[in-house]
Amino acid sequence: HAEQPDLRLAVLAQRAKVCNSMGDLRGAAEDFTTLAAYAHCQGQVNEEVKAWLAAASALSWVDRGRCGAALEQAVALSSKVTDALLRAHTRAYWGHWYARFRGWREEDAEACTTVIAAARQAGERGLLSLHVARFCYFQYARSDYQEVCRTAEEGLPLALDAGQHFDYLYCQYYRAQALMHLGQWGDMLHTLRDGLHMAQRNGHHLAQQLLQLAMVWLHEQAGDFAAARALCEHVLAQAQSTHHTTGYFFSLLLLGCAHHGLGQ
Repeated sequence: HAEQPDLRLAVLAQRAKVCNSMGDLRGAAEDFTTLAAYAHCQGQVNEEVKAWLAAASALSWVDRGRCGAALEQAVALSSKVTDALLRAHTRAYWGHWYARFRGWREEDAEACTTVIAAARQAGERGLLSLHVARFCYFQYARSDYQEVCRTAEEGLPLALDAGQHFDYLYCQYYRAQALMHLGQWGDMLHTLRDGLHMAQRNGHHLAQQLLQLAMVWLHEQAGDFAAARALCEHVLAQAQSTHHTTGYFFSLLLLGCAHHGLGQ
C-alpha cells in the first residue's frame, strides 16, 4: 500500500509521455492534469508543478485557454518548490510560452540559457533536451539562423538519448525554417524528410502537418506552385478534421500564395 502513490504517479507520467510523443495531445493533457491533481493530494508539490508544465505543453496545441491556466498554476506553485533546477525550468517554460503567445521579452530568452546551463551541470538530459530545443525558437525569432542550426544539431542526439521525440521534431522544424532563410534548400529538404519520417513513425499528425506546410513553403519559394497547392489542400483537409487551428491558419495562407503563383 505504501508504494502505490509513487507507482501511480510514475505510471500516469509514462502514459502521458507516450500519448504526447504520438500526438494524442488531448489524451496527454488529461493524464497530466490527473497527475497534477493526484500529486496535489499526496502533497508532492514538485511533481504537481512538473505535471502542470507538461499539461500546458500538450494543451498549447488544442486549448490555449487551458494552456495558460496550467502555466499560471505551475508558476503560482513554484515558490514552494524545493528543487532549484525545477524552479529554473518553470521560469524558462513560462517564458517560452509567453514569447509565443504574448510577445518577445529578452528576459525570457535569458531564462532559457540559464536553465540550459543548470541542466547541463546537473546532468539532467531530459530537461537539457527540452530547453535546447526551445532555444531554437528564441534564436529563430532573432533571425540568428546559423545559431538555430547549430543549436538544433546539438538538440537532435539529446532528444533521441532522452527518448523525447517531440523535442527532436521541434529541432528539425526550426532547423528547416532557418535553412530556408539561409538559402540551403537541399539541406532543408533533407531535414524535412527526416522530421516527417519521425512524425509518421510516432503517429504525431499535428507535427506532421507543420512539417508538411514547411515543405509547401519550400515548393513555393522554388516556383513549384502546382505541387504546393496539391500538398497544401491535403494539409488543409487534415487540419480541418483534427481541429488544428495553427495548421488550418497557415494552410489557408500558403494555399492563397500557391493560387497567386498559379495566376488564380
